[in-house]
Formats: sequence, structure tokens, C-alpha cells
Amino acid sequence: MDAQTRETKLKKPDLPDHIDLPSNLGSDCRQYFSNEHPVHELIDKQVLRTPERTAVTIASESISYKQLSERSNQLANFLIRIGIQKKDFVAICLPRSIDMIISLLAVLKTGSAYIPIDPCYPRERIELMLTNESIKAVITDGTLPKNINNIGAMARIDLGEVWPTINKEKKSNPKIETSLDDPVYAIYTSGSTGRPKAAVVCHRGFTNLIHWYVCEMCFTEAHKTLLISSLSFDLTQKNIFTPLVVGSELILSDYQYFDPFMIRNEILKHQVNWINCAPSVFYAVCESAQAAELKKLESIQTVVLGGEPIHLARLGAWLGQKKNPVRLVNSYGPTECSDVTAFYVMDKPRSYQKKDIPIGKNIAHVKMHLLDEEGALILDERVGEIAVSGRCVGLGYMHNQSLTDQKFVHRGAIEGKVYLTGDLGRYDENGNIVFVGRKDHQVKIRGFRIELGEIESVLNGYPDIKQSIVCARQKNLARSSDDNILVAFIQWERVEKECRTDELGTYLKNKLPAYMVPSYFVPMEDFPQLPSGKIDRKKLITMDLPLQKELVKEQDQGEDAISKVILNIWREVLDDTSVGMSDDFFHCGGQSLLATQIISRICQHFKIYLPLRSIFDNPTVSGLSRIIAQMMNQPSTIPNACEPILPVERNQTVWPMSFAQQRLWFLDRLEGPSPTYNLAFKIQLRGNFDTELFRRTVAIITRRHEILRTTFSMIDNRPCQKIHEEMVIPFEEVDLTDQTDKLAENLTQALIEEDARRPFDLANGPLFRFLALKRKDDQYTLMFNMHHIISDAWSMEILWKECQEIYTALGNKVPVSQPESGIQYLDYAVWQKKGMEDRDKENQLQYWK
Repeated sequence: MDAQTRETKLKKPDLPDHIDLPSNLGSDCRQYFSNEHPVHELIDKQVLRTPERTAVTIASESISYKQLSERSNQLANFLIRIGIQKKDFVAICLPRSIDMIISLLAVLKTGSAYIPIDPCYPRERIELMLTNESIKAVITDGTLPKNINNIGAMARIDLGEVWPTINKEKKSNPKIETSLDDPVYAIYTSGSTGRPKAAVVCHRGFTNLIHWYVCEMCFTEAHKTLLISSLSFDLTQKNIFTPLVVGSELILSDYQYFDPFMIRNEILKHQVNWINCAPSVFYAVCESAQAAELKKLESIQTVVLGGEPIHLARLGAWLGQKKNPVRLVNSYGPTECSDVTAFYVMDKPRSYQKKDIPIGKNIAHVKMHLLDEEGALILDERVGEIAVSGRCVGLGYMHNQSLTDQKFVHRGAIEGKVYLTGDLGRYDENGNIVFVGRKDHQVKIRGFRIELGEIESVLNGYPDIKQSIVCARQKNLARSSDDNILVAFIQWERVEKECRTDELGTYLKNKLPAYMVPSYFVPMEDFPQLPSGKIDRKKLITMDLPLQKELVKEQDQGEDAISKVILNIWREVLDDTSVGMSDDFFHCGGQSLLATQIISRICQHFKIYLPLRSIFDNPTVSGLSRIIAQMMNQPSTIPNACEPILPVERNQTVWPMSFAQQRLWFLDRLEGPSPTYNLAFKIQLRGNFDTELFRRTVAIITRRHEILRTTFSMIDNRPCQKIHEEMVIPFEEVDLTDQTDKLAENLTQALIEEDARRPFDLANGPLFRFLALKRKDDQYTLMFNMHHIISDAWSMEILWKECQEIYTALGNKVPVSQPESGIQYLDYAVWQKKGMEDRDKENQLQYWK
């Protein structure tokens, strides 16, 4: 797909204020996509291009594209041999691992579809999912209990046991023909009847999503993605396959519990560029960090958030200190429609501090609609139900035709099948959709879509519970809060049978995922009613929550200094002064994201490193106090503390490369000069474009940014970057005004593609060049191209703005403003290398102590 451009009328000395970003590095998306191939076939094509490049990494283990292909082929051939056929469904119940990625690819190569199941789910929920009669096999690694029920006749494949057999299979691709209309996966979502429902997505919708994600977001081989979400989450699917389609490296987090400190370390270690998660998850990563810790996130270039409304104020500390530009994207889309169907780029984050961030407009080949109660299209400012049509729409719900018919419908004014989301929205003044809320009792908690009826159904199965109502609400109505919690209001058969909160919590945790377990259980004699006789849920949402326990002062008499500090932290974070020494954190309204705040405050106060899992293993103040007391008697346990990045004195011309630069330089040496890492952009200009004025602009930009005067080579047997005092940036002009319009258009495209595919010489430079194609006296196509080792797609936005400012100043014959001297990329590279050396020295000292 060609880079989208816009025509801008140009009057000297103005330049357009926006760069239309390219579809991909060097050339276009067609080298990866034809939109007529399922995702596993696209990955096969990438394997042929870069067989030895690293595909997946977890901890110290990695696998190349060739190895990934061969091992997934062997597993696919094994599955076919034991009877898996086209359009079957195979459950995958594995933790984040290389085997998980191999299994996903293998299932698709058989022509069947996969159903991801999180092995951390309670046993009863896994059993419920496996009752699906369409599942022909389940792939696991021992995390699935041996005696689990409901497997029935399906094949159980324990990879730890069968790999010796699989390794004897052929390494050749089975090449089962797959239609774009065939299912690719089915994901379980919460169901109002108490049983989760499986939404089926087809290859056409998923390939379209991946294609849009790569092209619109400029996802390239050079980007690194850190996967931190569960396999069973819908957004996880694109985050697994997108990197593998373009030949980049997928990083898998290898920790059991969500731990912001470890995530920040992973980002620093692997120089991760790309994060996609729920806003609540990213809040925890940022809010639990001090300024030095936030420096670990400097490599991030793109953050795609989705699943719940975004509150940018909670990212203020991170955005305020970040030196390099970052792209923040709000994404929206139901599981039933291949994940993302609309998006909105927050180009000026500060302007959204006090207003709703739109979910935006449709992605490619998808249409977003607002419908009134009669199903008619809304085109004005009224609120309506969000409906989705286009390639993204899935195949419905497995074994639930009645629900499929209710949600996947036809509307006369809309072409094709339409999915009714149940979400409410409205148009803003720019035609973007703003999310308003839900029509039904489905809610979003920390990015998870939850049917309250499913929780109620499980609760009503508990002995002596007469009726239960579950609501999502703020804990303290008197204090504004961004986060909702689940509260269960319970009517018991007999008052004397009321059970302890911890007993009911344990019951639910054995049947539901942790994010579906209510934080509070409130006993009710009767439920408030509306005049119609229905339960007044709004009153339950707005009523004050009674304390679940009285403050037992005797409980706190034995506090020591450590316990007092921890208890105060708990009470502040939980906003509950009744919490005592022996109360369970998770029975007092606590959940994993609040746990990160607890651990962060404890670490900051006591100057220790406390893993997040500590609060899961020791969920009481007294238990956690004992752990901390032991740690206080040990040497400092804060690893990888970050010093601030400071300007380096320029007393030499040869410097170390950053880790990211070393990787790109090594690949250039290994694969030879290649356009793979070219960043090529074009802009259509209309008006009086003064090329001589622009040459002077480029010269000033080059003097201002030393990275544009840098080359990369081996010096004294070390990979180094060298900063040159002067460097002339190539600026080629081609006059096509004597050609016909059609020939000029063809020549323009040919010259642009030729320039985009021409490699750079990292050792000699320059690594940046311009091409100006004059088609008419007032019509230019401006092309500029640079190697990714000196920049990235989002830095180009800043570069172009500077070009505009300088060009305008020169044209108006006014002084060119001088930017404040700040941190340049060399300072970051030196800081990074020094940090690694300091950690190595500390590790050696600890060894000899």
C-alpha cells in the first residue's frame, strides 16, 4: 500500500505542518501483504526473507524465524497425523513461552483455529471452557491439571511429554489451503447466563487488522514489542502476529505476576519500542515509578491503549520527563470484530487532560455507525448504539445461534453484516466517536469486559444465598476516582447463615478469574425497588458502602515500626481506615493494580526491592512486615537503579553505540547493505517551493543535530559511532515539467521507489538524503529518506517541524531561533553503556563479598 499523502497549498515561505507517515520502511506494505493471505502464510514469507533473524525471545531463550517455522511445521504435521482437520478447533492452554508461539502457528498451519485459555484461570472455569464440543485437542505443558474433567474424547497434548515424538516429524510445511472466510481463533468472553461465550474471528478480519496495524502505525522490522497480556485477551493476538509478519523481535515477559518493576527492566534490557495494553496496566507501570525508574521507559515510541477510558493525567509524570517523542493511541473494538475497529491518535496529549478522549474513526475496510433505538443511522450529536460493519465482523458465537442472531444483524442502510456492540457513543465536532457507556449490565474493569450476570449466576450457586446483585461503582462516592470496583450485594436465606467474606471470596476464586471477583460483599435484608417492582440498581451504585468490619484496636496493639508504616500505606491506598494487621488485602477491596501502588510505596520508604508477588504470597500487614524485616537486615536490594541522563562533554569524536544502534549495525554487517531499515517519506507540495532556501534549511538542521552527521563502523575492534564536524546532505532535484501528466506521475513513482530501495553506507554516510521532484511550477513531490539507526518514524515529525520553522524564518529574513541545548541521542547511548558497566561492577562485587 502506497504511503498516503495530502496536497498542501504552499505559499513561500510556508511549509506543511504535518508529515503523512509512510506505510512501511523503504517501500510499501505490499512486500508483506496482499490482503489475500492468512496470517501464518504471511509469516512463512517473512521466514524466507530473514531466516536467521531472532523471532521470539523470553528471558535468556530465543528462537530464529527458521527455527520457529520448522518447529511449528513439525507440530502441525503431528496434529494432522493424530486427526486434526481443517476448521477444527484446538485449545491452547500455555503460559507465555516460545512453545506457546510455536503452538499457535502450528494450529493455523493445519487449517484449524485455536482457542486460547489462560492456565492461570481457576480450574472450574477451564473445565467449563473445555466443554465446547468443537474442541478436538488441547495443547498444554503440564500446567493443565492431569485430572481435569470435561476433556472427554479430545486429545490432550502435553508438549513436555510429546516433543521427542514431534521432533521426528517432517520439517516441511503441510501447506493446508486456508480460506480467508475460515475461522482463525475463538476467544471466550464473559456471558450473562453464567457461562462464558466464545466469539469466533475469521482470517479475513484478522489479516485486515494486522495489515492496518503495520501500515497505519508504521510497524517495522526495527520495532520490538513486549507482550505482557494474557494469551486469552483479544488484543494479545495482534501483538503476537504483527511482529512476526514484518520480521521484528517479539519479547515475552516471563513472570507469573504482573510486576511493573520487572516490566520496566524488560523494556530497558530489550530497548522495547512498542506497548499495547489496557490503560490501567500502563498506569501501574508509570505511577509506581520514581523519576529515575521512568528513564527505563525512554525507548518506547508507541503506546496503544484500549479497553477502557484513558485518563492522561495519570501518565503525566512519564510524559513530562520523556525526552524522545512518543505516539499515544486510543484504540477501540469488540472481540467479536477482530479487536480494533477504531482508533484515535493523541497528537497533543496536554489538550485532553480535562475532556474525554475520542475512540476516533474506523480503521481500513471497517465502518463505524451510530444507531438509534429503531436501528436508523444517527448523523447528528445524539447518543446512539455503536455498530460495526466491514471485513472485521466475525462469524458469531460458537453453539449459540440465538445470541449470534441478536448481535450480528442486517440493517437496510448498511451494507453487509453489522455487529451491535451494546456500547453507546456520540459524534464530536470533528466526526470522531466518543464513548459514552453501555446499554446493558456489561462493564469494563481494568480493561476486561465483564457480564455482571455471570458473576451473579456463580454467586447464586453458593449455599444459602437467596439473591445477589453485582454492580460496578466507585468505592468512595465522596472522592473522585478513576477506577471502578465490583461490589456484590447479597440477600441471604437466613441472616445467621451469613458467611465470612474470605470464605465467599475463596469460593469465587475457584470459579472465576481474579478480575471478576468482587472487592466488597454487602449483606442486604431487601433490595431497593423501582415503582415497576424491578431492583433499583442505580440506588445500589450510589449508596454508601458500610464498613465490612469494625476497627479492632486490639488487633493493632502489637504493631512495630515497620508494621505501622505498612498499615498506614494500606489504609491510604485502600481508602479504608478499618483495615487491620491480619486482614487479607484482597478481601479489603485490593486488586493487582492497587497492589503495585502498595509495593511501590513500600520500596520507596524502606529503600528495598520487594517483588510484587510478595503481596500475593503474604496478603496481610503482619505477613508482609515479617518479610520486610528480614530484608532490612540485608544489603541494599534495589537493582538497576537509574541515574538521570546528563549531557556528555564533547571531548572526542568516537563514541560507543547504544544497544539499539549496535543491533542495527550488526544486522547491516551480517546481511550486507540493504534498504530494510530505510525510513522513506514523501510529501506533496503545492505552491512556490524555493529549493535553494530549503538547501540552506537542511544545512542548518544538519549542524544542529549531530546524529545527522554520524557514521557507524568498527574502530579499534569495537563498534563505534563517529560524529563528523561537517557533512553535506544529498539533495537531488529532478525536473519533470516537460513530461505529460501521466508520464510524470509514473516517473515520480518509479524514482521514489528507486530512492527508497537504495541502501545507505553506515561506515561512510551520509545516512540522510532528500529528493525533490518538480512536476509543475507549483507542484513538487518532496522525498526524504534516512536510515533507522539515526532516527525513527516519530522523530521525523519533530525534524519536519524544525524544517518548517527554519524555512519560514529564512524566507522572511528573520533570525533563525536557536533551540535550547538539551539531551541528544549520544548522551543516551553513553548513559546506557555506563549503566550496564555499573551493574556489571556491582554484580562482581557481590560475587566476591
